[in-house]
Amino acid sequence: MVQFGFPTITIQLIMWGLRNSSISLLWNGSALPSFVPSRGLRQGDPLSPYLFVFCMERLALRIFESLQEGHWKSIQLSPGGLPLSHLLFADDILLFGQASEDQACLVASILEEFSRASGLRVNLTKSKFVSSRRVSQRRIDTLEGLLGISHTARIGRYLGVPMMHGKLCLVKSTISSIPIYSMQSLWLPQAVCSKIDQACRRMLWTKPDNTRFWSPVSWEVVTQPKELGGLGVREARRVNVSLLGKLVWDMLSAPQKPWVHLLSNLYLHGDSILCAQTRRGASPIWSSIIKALPSLREGFQPHLGSGASSL
Repeated sequence: MVQFGFPTITIQLIMWGLRNSSISLLWNGSALPSFVPSRGLRQGDPLSPYLFVFCMERLALRIFESLQEGHWKSIQLSPGGLPLSHLLFADDILLFGQASEDQACLVASILEEFSRASGLRVNLTKSKFVSSRRVSQRRIDTLEGLLGISHTARIGRYLGVPMMHGKLCLVKSTISSIPIYSMQSLWLPQAVCSKIDQACRRMLWTKPDNTRFWSPVSWEVVTQPKELGGLGVREARRVNVSLLGKLVWDMLSAPQKPWVHLLSNLYLHGDSILCAQTRRGASPIWSSIIKALPSLREGFQPHLGSGASSL
């Protein structure tokens, strides 16, 4: 992982806007005299990430050129799979290549070339590199000297956040989210739901070296809401049922929708969706709704309360 620091950028249009504001520093609890900025971008300026992306795009193109020329030796996650040379995120870049002296010199030269052209500087103290288990300690020491970057057995934190939180974000935003489109209208086979849950567990609990799969808590605890002591990971089958429940709710509350009108005429004939039965030759969507109904009926039944609520 290579981390860059932002350069000092002077742009006339930006400076015109900056002259209309003043900055004061807080030093030991007291505010120093204010001053008008004349160079650079303020923290959080919306133009800052755009300018940075323009610079990093040139680095990405330079790596791609080296890859096309056969100089950069990328890695493959599977035999014959897509070559992976770099990934960009915010002000960080992940570089992937062979653990050889030639590749280390190539990486160092490209980064140095990019730094001279853009003004961005590699933060060597925050940068780390990870190698596979078959790389000898002697080779690691050599690579450290060529790159000027320290080796680490694992990247325990990213942007100051433990990688466990990063894995959890990936589980929620990627693994659990990809099948949502299909889950909205189809009842997924149990084998598919089990595979999705298994992928989530492996992402969360597999060690960085992939030597052992372990789970410190049960899956039932992981899928509990955070306020109940869980991680808030959603179980695939429950997500599937809840999304199909939205279709049931629409059939109860929005009969004017064309698809509701169509299904009601085909399968209900004036009956309530809560009393619907399976029909031979029914569409996959209708069959999926029927399979989800046993888990949904209780939630759609009226319940008398104490009268304390104003809703």
